[in-house]
Amino acid sequence: MLRSFGGIADRLRAERLKLPRRRGRHDFLRRPDGGPATVLQGFSAHVLPDGLDYPPWVHTTGFWSLPAPPGWTPSPELASFLAAGDRPVYIGFGSMAGNDPERVGRVVAEADQPFWAARMHAAGAAPPPQPQRRLTAEGLAAALRQALDLEESAGRLGHLIRAEDGARRAVKILEALA
Repeated sequence: MLRSFGGIADRLRAERLKLPRRRGRHDFLRRPDGGPATVLQGFSAHVLPDGLDYPPWVHTTGFWSLPAPPGWTPSPELASFLAAGDRPVYIGFGSMAGNDPERVGRVVAEADQPFWAARMHAAGAAPPPQPQRRLTAEGLAAALRQALDLEESAGRLGHLIRAEDGARRAVKILEALA
């Protein structure tokens, strides 16, 4: 249970349900009986450092993405944009776009969350991370040029990641718990 709801849950248990406080009640990594809770990690083992050994209740399933709906095709505007010239470059903001949006907008964006950017670089699929506090237009342009040279390596990693079918694996683990 999230700690922010802990007080509410404690009062509900005591006042309405007449239940005692539960040991470890605010630890969402523990079940009510105190045992470890199943943890689903929605990312790929292909991008993690080698040698990690998680306990049996922790499952690295692969990224969770849904398939395109049957018969999906891009809108005419998107198809036209993609056909109009050089291939576009995606720049990910991750969940850490920074606290100075005007500066971020001027220099485009931080290359990615530092951890995942470092993991993509270690996997040979991206240039080194570009920390936002040192990001310049010239540095971003150089990273983009380097990224173009990594297209084949990134493609191989993408193929491995898509083959994991992380959402399906996560659902199977959850269904096995029932």
